[in-house]
Amino acid sequence: MGINLPSKVKLDDISNLLRDTPQMTQSQIDEFYKQAAALKATK
Repeated sequence: MGINLPSKVKLDDISNLLRDTPQMTQSQIDEFYKQAAALKATK
């Protein structure tokens, strides 16, 4: 979806990571929801 995040974050670094991570666009949110719903449907 175009946003890269580290797979592990130290607890002390969470605030900085959240502040510095760009907000998702509505299109990215819609795509995330679509993919999450598809994963749920397979279980």
